[in-house]
Amino acid sequence: MRGRRPIVQSILEKGVPLLRREDKEKEGGKIHSVVGSGTKVTGDCDVEGTIRIDGELDGRLKVSKLVVIGKTGLVKGDIESSEVVIGGKVFGTITGENRVELQAGAHIEGDIRTKSLIVDEGVFFHGNCRMKEEGAKAFKVLEGEGLEKLRVNN
Repeated sequence: MRGRRPIVQSILEKGVPLLRREDKEKEGGKIHSVVGSGTKVTGDCDVEGTIRIDGELDGRLKVSKLVVIGKTGLVKGDIESSEVVIGGKVFGTITGENRVELQAGAHIEGDIRTKSLIVDEGVFFHGNCRMKEEGAKAFKVLEGEGLEKLRVNN
């Protein structure tokens, strides 16, 4: 098989978007693990680095850096990571220590905990979101068109 390139390298060269530009710069463009379309994984997964899921995962996912759930990806279980980007479906609690991004077409049923939340138009989200600044004790509660309440957690 001399002269042939691995399929992942070939896909990357053809410009198929696997990570946003900012994520590529942070990770050096590297995805450490991939659950491809048509693949189903059952059980808990612990990943050091970055993972992209375009298939199905039924279980808890704990990742040290970045989780990317592609448009065809489905996760039935809790996700814990530094950063989470979702374009597919997630049924479970999402904990993104620094950031959670919900891309257009994402379907989320579960709670979100993060410092920074980015939501594109066209996202379905059913659950609660808890955002907390590092070291802060106050959470802002939005109702209606503006800030009407401030709840302090001691």
